Amino acid sequence: MAKENSGNTFTYYYNDKLLVSKEGIEWLCKNCFKQKYLELLEEYKMELTEKYIEAGYVYDEFFGIN
Repeated sequence: MAKENSGNTFTYYYNDKLLVSKEGIEWLCKNCFKQKYLELLEEYKMELTEKYIEAGYVYDEFFGIN
């Protein structure tokens, strides 16, 4: 597999297609998608909290922490 590197270590062209290396995918996940994932996770957590409170559960006692 011949790589034609465009100076970027994360992408290269092969048979006129732009490919992203494994390291490039890891970089994207760590630097670009992580923040969006954390935002979605926080929204989901708040929705669950609201459902627990509406159902009459005490939020802190539900997890058995306090």
